[in-house]
Amino acid sequence: MKALFLIVSFFSLSKAFCQYDTIIHPGQVTIATLVIDYQTYNFDGGNISYYDCPSCSNDTFPLQSEYVNPSDFGYMKFKLDPSLDVIFNGSIVWAGEGGIFYPTTFGSNLPFANSSTNITTPNDFLILDYDGSPMQGQNPVNDALLSWNAIRYLEITKVFSSLGFKSAVYFYAPAVGAFYAGPAKYIIFLYHQDGMLAVKPLVDLENYLKVYPNPVIDDLVIETNASNALNHRFVIYSIEGEEVLKGDCSLNSTKVNCSNLESGIYFYAIVNEENEIIKQDRIMKQ
Repeated sequence: MKALFLIVSFFSLSKAFCQYDTIIHPGQVTIATLVIDYQTYNFDGGNISYYDCPSCSNDTFPLQSEYVNPSDFGYMKFKLDPSLDVIFNGSIVWAGEGGIFYPTTFGSNLPFANSSTNITTPNDFLILDYDGSPMQGQNPVNDALLSWNAIRYLEITKVFSSLGFKSAVYFYAPAVGAFYAGPAKYIIFLYHQDGMLAVKPLVDLENYLKVYPNPVIDDLVIETNASNALNHRFVIYSIEGEEVLKGDCSLNSTKVNCSNLESGIYFYAIVNEENEIIKQDRIMKQ
């Protein structure tokens, strides 16, 4: 069961890689920050950021808030727990107008464009008030929930949904005193911890295991100098997740005949005797 889980998990991730192979970074936390206009519920833009936090939770959104109430100037920061990496920093100004300091850039091109897939609001969607506390009151909560409509068809939302994710929405009010709705935003965070899919090299893979050529025309070669290589096996999948080739590895060198495969992108995994994926990557068939 462990091997099946690892392989299925890897190739579910591979489907996302085949379209946007820079969206999810293996072994890192990936966070999409999406900005929604408070009044119109229009999508204003998104950002993707990456963090090294191997101890961050897979099961919950490990979000820590730091709110400074403005006498003149204040701010709201959200951090990952326990790494304390800042994932959002927005200023708050009394009788003025603050702004978002981090992330610094937001875009609306792919993967922030619309897809044809409707992703429903998660049951565990966190709804946070201006100071980072859980939002109170049914009407404000309902208003905040409507922000999901702005991102439910986005390509980025589909990618996170296909991999498993946690999410939160924050009501960002950069102008306080006499509340001014104009600059207010809903900030939606999509969180994916990829630590469980990260391949941990058991040895020096550069000298231990080589897979070439890439691109491949006829034979894909798997070379290993491990004494237990006979217990290793390979699996090759299409971008749709269909298993197209598999077999056992030979002691020193294994040739995998790929000549009958159609041209395109494929993914492979090398699995050891303990059912652990020790190498995985994308290959191009010419």
